[in-house]
Amino acid sequence: DAVLMLARALYELDRGKPIELKSLFCDGSNAWDDGKAIVNYMKINSNLPPSFVNEDVKIVEDETIVRSNLKSVSDVYSWIQEYGRTSDTKWNLRSSRPSGTRLVCW
Repeated sequence: DAVLMLARALYELDRGKPIELKSLFCDGSNAWDDGKAIVNYMKINSNLPPSFVNEDVKIVEDETIVRSNLKSVSDVYSWIQEYGRTSDTKWNLRSSRPSGTRLVCW
């Protein structure tokens, strides 16, 4: 499972911009920004509610945009209960139909 998660992280993050390799010293005196992004991706995805289909759309520093298969406000409540109310989640929900209704929760 961990290897698959790492492979998905590398694939998803490389889609946005190429991952740059960097030589590091073992003493931890320098950091690898893309490495931090990979670790953050894996942490976030390991905590997403498993009863929904979740897809990372974009990861920028400390912000992650996730697309989930939520169909109603009650799905939003279920997702929040599974993920935790302390996740600082901001919601932007809309129908997949261009002319459909749109619900935004903050």
